[in-house]
Amino acid sequence: MIKDHYLDISKITEDKNVLKIFDIARNHGGVVRFVGRLFLSAKPHNMLPHRMGELIQFNYLLRNNVINFDNEGLLNIDFENLEKVLLQLLDETIAVQLSKSPQTAENFVNRYTEWSEVSERIAAVHRELGIKPYKRIVRHF
Repeated sequence: MIKDHYLDISKITEDKNVLKIFDIARNHGGVVRFVGRLFLSAKPHNMLPHRMGELIQFNYLLRNNVINFDNEGLLNIDFENLEKVLLQLLDETIAVQLSKSPQTAENFVNRYTEWSEVSERIAAVHRELGIKPYKRIVRHF
């Protein structure tokens, strides 16, 4: 709930372009959350298969121009091609599995788990902002 004494809504809505963010959230909120989850805070290693999978998805989307960053570093998402490209990734993943070839699997993983300059910039932003995991797991023995 927005309280009028905290925020002057008329100043926000004067620029109609500001309202586009609400259209994006309404129409593509799930996609934005999915893509945001792929922004890793550190380079994963082979003992973190879920993080490696997220890096594979991130690099696949980046290489297929579904996600890209403009000159100012702002994220652009090609919502229209996201599903098609993810299905291509799924097809490629299934083909690797059906090949039953360890070398094919290793080549696939090596091709899409590159920790690029873009990945490092994203991780640097995580560090700068101090973004922490949502849950903290504490173990007591």
